[in-house]
Amino acid sequence: MQSKKQRAQAKIQAWQGRLTCPLCQESLNPDLQCSNRHQFNLAKQGYINLAPNHQEKHYTADLFQARQVVMGENQLYGQALSQAYQSIAAQLPQGPIFLADLGTGEGSHLLDFLTQFGDKEVHSLGLDLAKAGIQSAAKQSSQALWAVADLAQIPLADKTLDLALTILSPSNYQEVKRVLKAGAPFIKIIPGPRYLIELRRLVLDQEDVAQDPSQSRQRFQDSFSEMESFHYHDQVAMTPDLIAELIQMTPLMWHASDQERQAALELTEMTIDLEILIGYKA
Repeated sequence: MQSKKQRAQAKIQAWQGRLTCPLCQESLNPDLQCSNRHQFNLAKQGYINLAPNHQEKHYTADLFQARQVVMGENQLYGQALSQAYQSIAAQLPQGPIFLADLGTGEGSHLLDFLTQFGDKEVHSLGLDLAKAGIQSAAKQSSQALWAVADLAQIPLADKTLDLALTILSPSNYQEVKRVLKAGAPFIKIIPGPRYLIELRRLVLDQEDVAQDPSQSRQRFQDSFSEMESFHYHDQVAMTPDLIAELIQMTPLMWHASDQERQAALELTEMTIDLEILIGYKA
């Protein structure tokens, strides 16, 4: 049986000519070295570290473990991802598909999304600056190639991707457009007005409870003039154990008081309210 590192090495071969050095933007060879002799490591756990000097303080292993439980095992966004895939399926190439999840965290969203592709040949890459998230993703699955990377300078060559995905994470739209092929779709999911509103009511002032996605939607449209959007809404039953994991993972609750946390543990359902934005590179 192949080790995680060996499986990752095979995936690096598939991405050869597409992965680039974050220091000089030259192409990385299968040994993760560029022509300027910048060298990067493939960890034995099966992930690449293309940001070895970055130290992440806020996004910890415990947070990503909780997120894996909430997002992975419960597939909260599964139907939203399915709807997004159905919208872009006809635009995807017949041959191999190269896609990247930008801000993948512990990889649960990407792994859920990949189930939509059936028997298509898909080469997937999960990128995130939080090392703990990428380590968790690599531990969870060898289905994708995982890499610690700065998304302000995506370590991919121009016009590399057939599809990019970002869920509830910031985006550098110029970089996203640079790495997309002409006509390729970019799926971005942002919070809707009532996203996690039950928690928001507990910890925020009244005027801040409802979110307004209009500015995020407008910034997306400014970068992708050809776009479509959908609204996804669901009420999810919650157990105390699942709520406890949600409290652990969401920044919304990082500064909550003990009283607010206790009130959250008594919630029995949670609102999932999402805007699905799909833009196409001109």
